[in-house]
Amino acid sequence: RFDPESGRWEALPPVPTPRTACAAAAARGAVYVLGGYRGRQPVATVESFDPATGKWDTLPSMPTARKWCSAAAAAGALYVFGGFNGVEEVGAAERLAAASGEWEELPPMPAPCEWGAAAAMRRSV
Repeated sequence: RFDPESGRWEALPPVPTPRTACAAAAARGAVYVLGGYRGRQPVATVESFDPATGKWDTLPSMPTARKWCSAAAAAGALYVFGGFNGVEEVGAAERLAAASGEWEELPPMPAPCEWGAAAAMRRSV
């Protein structure tokens, strides 16, 4: 973490599941890391980091393992879109509701997409 007052970087605990090509989103003071590539396989792993406590938590895995997906948080939920499942581009859209802790499959995107981007504004993604 960067401290702009001192101009120094501080090392934080590493993510429990090392990976590349993952998506990230921020909400309610936490950072969420979703999916990615571990070894030669896409993963469905979701983890959150609370900078206030310095602790990582493991959340329910996504229904679709993928890398190069996009994510955003809005209205008490975490959203993930598209990506690559190791064979083909993915058009899946899924939502993790904070209240239930369960993933819900949403209508698929009009076209599969990898390397996309997602953003939240007010209560919309």
